[in-house]
Amino acid sequence: MSTHYLVDPFTPSLATAKVIDVRLSASGVSPAQGGHIIRVPDEVSVQNPSGLLDLLNKKYAGLLAAYVGFTYVTYDDLWDPSGIDLAAVPVGSRRCQLGSRGSISFEPSSRLQTTISGLSSIPSQVYVLFELYRWTYTDPATGLLGRTYHEVDHNPTDIVAEASFDGGSHWYPYIDGGLLNIPLVGQGDQFLLRWTSTASADRTWLGSWAVIY
Repeated sequence: MSTHYLVDPFTPSLATAKVIDVRLSASGVSPAQGGHIIRVPDEVSVQNPSGLLDLLNKKYAGLLAAYVGFTYVTYDDLWDPSGIDLAAVPVGSRRCQLGSRGSISFEPSSRLQTTISGLSSIPSQVYVLFELYRWTYTDPATGLLGRTYHEVDHNPTDIVAEASFDGGSHWYPYIDGGLLNIPLVGQGDQFLLRWTSTASADRTWLGSWAVIY
């Protein structure tokens, strides 16, 4: 079960975005109703966030607290695409969508990769977490267009997730939320993630990522 926080996506900046609704979702599905959804995992408790920035701070502080024995969390909630490496999209890859306010996605047979994030230490073990989701739409003849958020499974069969800790020299596959032991040859503090879609039809949205170390 996750908690879905609906945030006003039409505010001019991250700093002024307000939380407009909160939902517990046992199925990982929520109608968007004009909002942008921030997913908070069930192991994290967030109390009375004053807005989006406060929500994100509490979300990732709560994630770090849930992983006892680890010291740091580095993350990107991808409110904008500044953390995505445009040059890393493979030649011949199908189109990616890189917009602001929760509109970063990639089509089947395509790939997204982050820019390098400097870590605060050189870890040998990490937990890597990421949020993927998809949308479905309803457009009744006598009603309003509806858009529904669907969480993607933690270990999707049609998405290959990989992490690098030495700026891209070595890549290691991982499972969302699973412990990753980094071989000595690949240890470093220059962190990258990439996701490759092998799906045949579904566009996939990238909502956030975090590494706990």
